[in-house]
Amino acid sequence: MHILLVTKDKGSFNFVEPGYRELIKRGHRVRIVAEGLSAELWQKTGAEIVSDGSALLHDIIVVGASSPINLEQFYADFANVNGIPLVIAEDSFGAANRVDGDAKLIVTINSISGRLIEKGRHGETPWKAVGSAVVAEPGVSPELQSERLRLTGGEKQLVLYAGQGGEFTKAIFKKMLELVSVDKTVIVLKHHPKFPMPDLERSDRFAESPFGSDDLARIADYTVSCFGTALNISAANGRKPICVWTPETAREFRKQTGLEEHPLYASGLVGTAITESWSLESVIWRTVTDDEREAARREISRKLDPSAFADAIEGAA
Repeated sequence: MHILLVTKDKGSFNFVEPGYRELIKRGHRVRIVAEGLSAELWQKTGAEIVSDGSALLHDIIVVGASSPINLEQFYADFANVNGIPLVIAEDSFGAANRVDGDAKLIVTINSISGRLIEKGRHGETPWKAVGSAVVAEPGVSPELQSERLRLTGGEKQLVLYAGQGGEFTKAIFKKMLELVSVDKTVIVLKHHPKFPMPDLERSDRFAESPFGSDDLARIADYTVSCFGTALNISAANGRKPICVWTPETAREFRKQTGLEEHPLYASGLVGTAITESWSLESVIWRTVTDDEREAARREISRKLDPSAFADAIEGAA
């Protein structure tokens, strides 16, 4: 079988690459169209990369759902126009809503995201949950345990600010500073790699860390962000993830995902900060039972299954 995989973001790459390797093992020919942060990552795998997949024959086309979407949408349209089965690979909550077109299947991370698909623009499209490449396997390595001790001295609370792009980043950052007190908290600031770091005023409350936000979310007492995998990782590890919900972030969240609230708020795993002036004590947490919370935590902790991914692609062809 001839398969075309199209990706842009690092998240899409991490989600489809293990399944790509499984498909290769099964004897399929898999070609790659890559742009953005995923391009360099694919080059390191030795994959068959093509600059133009529109002149080749494909039995099925698999596209990621990056933001902002570009070539993934081009090849989704190409698949629809040419009657080629289309699969959307959704690596985060609501991402499939970015892709316009008729898909035969959506492979996604867990049943929570699957239920969101049923409410979105692809509500009639079948979906299959295959696990997450990033959030899975809660736990803290000895190296991260040592890093937490170094940052906090064993006494302070650790707050991770996982920023994203857009002008609202500065406003969120200023609001987040209201969370902390100098003598009790240390802040580590990380920013999304595809956006420039904003010019933010810092103080001695800040510390630097060589670890990325996905690692730090495992050890931070609080992870503050708008959306993204750091909040999910924090929740999977039993920490306190906080989604900053302002008019600006709400508009961006709807634009990026089509969703009206963070998907893990309903399960009690993510708190929401919505007021003009807020603190850790004013963050809103939905009241759920311990069983409901643990069921949701287990679901978002599902390890990515490359065989399930490959089975889904084969079944959709």
